[in-house]
Amino acid sequence: MWSFDGDYRRKPQQRLGGASRARNIERGDFLQQLKSDREDRERQRRREAAALTIQSWTRGMISRRQTKRELRQRCDAVLTQAKTQGISEPAAIKLIALLIRIFNPKEDCERLLQTCQLVVREHRNMSAWVCGSLNQWMYLLPRLVNMALDIITHTADTEMPVAHASPLRLLEIVINTDRWETKLSTCNQQLFLASLYSHLISGGYYHHIINLMLSRVPEVYEPSDVPPTPLAESLLYLLMQPIQFAAMTDNSNMMSSVIQELCQEVFSKASRTQICNFVIPCLVREPRLPVENVVAVLGNPLLCKKFLRTSPSPPLLYCLLTLVNSNVGKHNLILPSMGDYIRMITKFNSNNLPSMGDDVSVEQQSNQAVATLTSSPIEAEFGKTATLCNYLLAISELLGASTTYLVSEVTEVDSDDSDYETMDSTQPVDPTLQKLAEECMSIVNNKDHVSWLLNLVEHHVAPGVLLHFAKLAHHLLTAPSFQLHQCTLLYCLVARRQLLRSMWTVLSSLQQGGPIPGSTNNMTSIFIGRGNPLLQVLARGSPLVPLERDNLVPLLATFCATLTAVLSTLHDSEFLGEQGLYLSQLETAYEK
Repeated sequence: MWSFDGDYRRKPQQRLGGASRARNIERGDFLQQLKSDREDRERQRRREAAALTIQSWTRGMISRRQTKRELRQRCDAVLTQAKTQGISEPAAIKLIALLIRIFNPKEDCERLLQTCQLVVREHRNMSAWVCGSLNQWMYLLPRLVNMALDIITHTADTEMPVAHASPLRLLEIVINTDRWETKLSTCNQQLFLASLYSHLISGGYYHHIINLMLSRVPEVYEPSDVPPTPLAESLLYLLMQPIQFAAMTDNSNMMSSVIQELCQEVFSKASRTQICNFVIPCLVREPRLPVENVVAVLGNPLLCKKFLRTSPSPPLLYCLLTLVNSNVGKHNLILPSMGDYIRMITKFNSNNLPSMGDDVSVEQQSNQAVATLTSSPIEAEFGKTATLCNYLLAISELLGASTTYLVSEVTEVDSDDSDYETMDSTQPVDPTLQKLAEECMSIVNNKDHVSWLLNLVEHHVAPGVLLHFAKLAHHLLTAPSFQLHQCTLLYCLVARRQLLRSMWTVLSSLQQGGPIPGSTNNMTSIFIGRGNPLLQVLARGSPLVPLERDNLVPLLATFCATLTAVLSTLHDSEFLGEQGLYLSQLETAYEK
């Protein structure tokens, strides 16, 4: 009935030869094809994910730029109104909050400087603002000051440095809470300053101050505590304030943070004349600087290694030795009169003085005071063994790292040529660091320092003290361009027989798996057990664990060097004793 003679749009596929067989694909080829398909799908997924990430980052960046542009327009409007009508507390809060949100050292420099000027102009009202809403201003003011320091430091080395007057003046006003017209209570004042200094120290406060000192204060060519310029005096005042506040409040955590930043940013730059000849002499004369805390920070192995990774060792060692030697000099007992002498004894050793009534004459008081001094020496220096261990550990580690800056010339003879060739065994070093390293070597090897150190070591004889002391002596013995006869520490050690006996006792008591002298973690000896003495292991030629080697070698080298220096001057009776000498003479007589 129906008929169609044309062509269909789709024609059926028909095989006249019958149904075809299934393709015969090898298993390896089939798996490889599946793997390539999976890799193609994974690449496509990564491309799509990367495109989404790039698009979202671009949209976020464009949105942030637009938001900051709007916030900067609002900030400019608030600044314009504040310039004409004066700044109020709501305007100041809004302005500082906007700057915290949009701050960029390159784009917002002028806005931040104008804000600092407005706040400084209204510093009388600022004290009332802080007292009214302390928690809010405890958040705003530290961040405003930190941004101001960041700006003047960021542009210090550029061709057009930013004026530093208003930021530094703002910092001085914020720090001097005692001069505010509206006074805070003592508790709130300490809380505010603690929050301020904590934020500034964590934000690189000393880094900013020292960069300003190095870039805007002229070089100081002679050691002096007199500021060369008014700016140097202001920067020194700002540098001392965190130290004085931490010492006044007895805040150990803050003091530790301050000392760490002081070592990291100030002491490490002692090769510059502004620091070496001006800041360090002023720190020496600062009575509130706790030298024991400086020794504890530099004596911490982890912190010491952290400092040495970012800064050279001679400046750190020079500052440590300068501070410690000056602290020893403060307690010098050479006094002009007997009255001052008695007052000094009463101050340092009041518990040991006999009771003196009113009927006792001045002569009797003087005789009793002299007898007290001769019977029990005054401990004016390190009173704890841990502090002495920290000091010995600090100077031994820093001295060991400073010896690399010393120049040593090695003369070698060529086997084919008889001419001598002088070869420098070290790489070229900074002459300033080399000079500091030589100065540190001379201070450590000075007779006064050696005598003071040996007296302390004898008074606090302990295995840990002797171990760190031996490491210091070993660094001196192995220092380049330093001869054995120049080592004052070694030849002064010869006369300390009790110290040598204690050193030999510690040396002979070192055992494999035994406790480490001066270490607080000796749990490994419980599980491993004690083995042979390390001297016996070394005599057999057996290898030592690096930790045991580092403990044994300094002690053994120091003891052997001391024994070598004194052996030629010993009499047989001193070496063998009276009974041993008598027995040796009897054996010689019987042999004859």
